[in-house]
Amino acid sequence: MTGELIKRNTVVLHDDFRMSPEAEISKDVAKLRDLRRELRADESAGVIDKCLSSITSTPEGVTRSPLTDAVLYEGLRTGQIEHVLVVKANAGSVGQLLDNRPLWLKDRVFVRAAMSVNYLLLDAKAKRIVVAGTMSGKAKINRKIGAEL
Repeated sequence: MTGELIKRNTVVLHDDFRMSPEAEISKDVAKLRDLRRELRADESAGVIDKCLSSITSTPEGVTRSPLTDAVLYEGLRTGQIEHVLVVKANAGSVGQLLDNRPLWLKDRVFVRAAMSVNYLLLDAKAKRIVVAGTMSGKAKINRKIGAEL
């Protein structure tokens, strides 16, 4: 899937880290920041500071700022965001077994881990699911402590 996005020269934004600079609301916030730079430290500058702080800071218990939510909503509403990829990691499991052997022999350890991830790719314009599924993986090691590990 990543290869297809690269071939199409698609812009990918992660909603928790970066917002689209082309979004209209981002441009409005940039104008507000420019206006703030022009003002001296008076009452109106304090009001702008409070406003910027309230929309750009992430409240306790949530993962995104109100500004990020607004940019995502605007992108979906205007068609700027064409696809939405939802990824959810399920609980994984890890197990370890130790073979405690006599002193003159090396102990063996066996570790096995498993995990699965659900994904769903939505076409926001057509309002349909493009692809969905579950990917799972496992890994294991079986080694001698002190010799191979």
